[in-house]
Amino acid sequence: MRFRRIVLFLLGTWLGVSAMFAWAVFLDFNTINVIVKSMPDPGKVVNPVRPEAARAILRYGAGAQIASRYAAWEYVQLGLGLVITVLLFNESSTRTLSAVSFTMTLLVIFLRFWITPELAWLGRGIEFLRPAIEPLRPQFWKLHNVYGIVDLVKGLLGIGLAVILFVQQSGRRVRRRRHLSEEDKAAEARLGGLGR
Repeated sequence: MRFRRIVLFLLGTWLGVSAMFAWAVFLDFNTINVIVKSMPDPGKVVNPVRPEAARAILRYGAGAQIASRYAAWEYVQLGLGLVITVLLFNESSTRTLSAVSFTMTLLVIFLRFWITPELAWLGRGIEFLRPAIEPLRPQFWKLHNVYGIVDLVKGLLGIGLAVILFVQQSGRRVRRRRHLSEEDKAAEARLGGLGR
């Protein structure tokens, strides 16, 4: 069916953009290290900034930008998840598979409304923490790991769903070809019988 192609396209978009976001986060923080290492010599600058202070400011800026991007992307994921779930549920042959996309959508809801706000709140001050509130740093990294694990599970569910849909679609094409070739053979046999 044509709707499977639409679902596969939407699912591919969902998984592809999620992977690009994860790669962008890595690049953002890697760029900070490159910037700090390439800072000019403090003796040549009018108002020099210590590398540690520059790193903290840049990490804070990158963290705020990443949190903003992820918040927007999570809302898009909610829309994609609901559309995919409805498309799969409307077809009787894929109704049970809609549970997979629904689970993925529930995982996004969990991230969006429980993990992401807490991560954003902790991330705002993590680079400028005073020793008295240092215990918040491990809490940030625990939440960061939870986010990563949930996002990985969501991605694996999506890949599994895409593989199942692709295999089902390929199997239908093969059966359709066999059916058409059997019809062709039957038609040739009828024509051959008429020629006699």
